[in-house]
Amino acid sequence: MTGGAPLKALELAGSDLLELREQRLEELWRVFCGQLDPVPLAAQWMGAQESQTLHWWLRWLRDLVSWQIGGRRPAEASVVDKLQKISESVDSRQICSLADAVTRALNSIGSGLNRQLILEDLLISWAGMGPTGRNGNRAGNG
Repeated sequence: MTGGAPLKALELAGSDLLELREQRLEELWRVFCGQLDPVPLAAQWMGAQESQTLHWWLRWLRDLVSWQIGGRRPAEASVVDKLQKISESVDSRQICSLADAVTRALNSIGSGLNRQLILEDLLISWAGMGPTGRNGNRAGNG
């Protein structure tokens, strides 16, 4: 989960970040499945943990691409189930494109750009990759 960094593991273990991380994965899963509206979620993500959330999301996207292209399952058992279902239904090019957008969002922190609009755009794109989005229905309305 920490990429083999023991000090990061200690920091993570001594905080509420594990619970937040699980919550963020569940939120992304629900947006992907069309069960959660991405616009209000973007507003909730604003704040102190926005950067951390984007880093986690980028890691999960990279895990997806690595699984699809290289056949390497993620090391974290807690994310395998959700990532496998996504991996089976989304093209790796779409995932790479979204990973690039998440990276740009991370790089733009502190730039004065409207953070909520950036998060909304990312989450709406993510929802569009899910089964509800592919059928032309907006996530959260089905």
